[in-house]
Amino acid sequence: DLTRELEISRDRFCKTCKGTGSKSGKSTTCSVCQGTGSRTVLVNTNFGLMQSKELCSGCSGTGSTLREDDKCTDCKGTQIINEKATIKVDIDKGAPDGCRYKFQGEGNDKVNYESGDVHVEIFFENKTMFQRKGADLFTTLDISIVDAFSENFEYKLKHLDGRYIFIKSKNKEVIQPGSIKCLKDCGLPFYKSPYKFGNLYVSFNIVMPTLEKELQDKVSEVSLIYIVFC
Repeated sequence: DLTRELEISRDRFCKTCKGTGSKSGKSTTCSVCQGTGSRTVLVNTNFGLMQSKELCSGCSGTGSTLREDDKCTDCKGTQIINEKATIKVDIDKGAPDGCRYKFQGEGNDKVNYESGDVHVEIFFENKTMFQRKGADLFTTLDISIVDAFSENFEYKLKHLDGRYIFIKSKNKEVIQPGSIKCLKDCGLPFYKSPYKFGNLYVSFNIVMPTLEKELQDKVSEVSLIYIVFC
């Protein structure tokens, strides 16, 4: 499996004061909301006055207050600090683009709430000669017209994992432009089934000799004839 490390920034409960916001660990019940963390206000609407709850401004929803001289020096009494963390993502074999991994409880901390999660979505950057469709791989090889007509044509193709795959022509086979060879089980492993593999499809592009090369060959041929017959 492939492992990648991801650095994230997150809000966590302060370790210095153990999330209390206080040096002494003591707090006083908020006199504004009486410890509830919210207060009821009247809102004027088209239907008349209605009650609504909002976050208490006296304690920012914590339900308690701290003396200024007792506030934690690291979190300044907020109970939360921002920190850097490293998440190790073990990517499954054959994982597709957009595959998601969830790290429960590794996200932000918030007072009176459970810790959030981290969701990592995987996208692969392709810098290879292969194109991927599911577990199957596709590639195109440029070969000369001589190789296309050769009875002993053989091509050594380097795979993604570093091993070499040998592609050979059949007896008296002429490789046509655009022809495709299927190499079974030479693709990628299937997602969640790492012992099953897709196929590798190889198409061929016949590269014709350039006019300059043909002229050079003709000149060489004429020179040879001149030498032989003089």
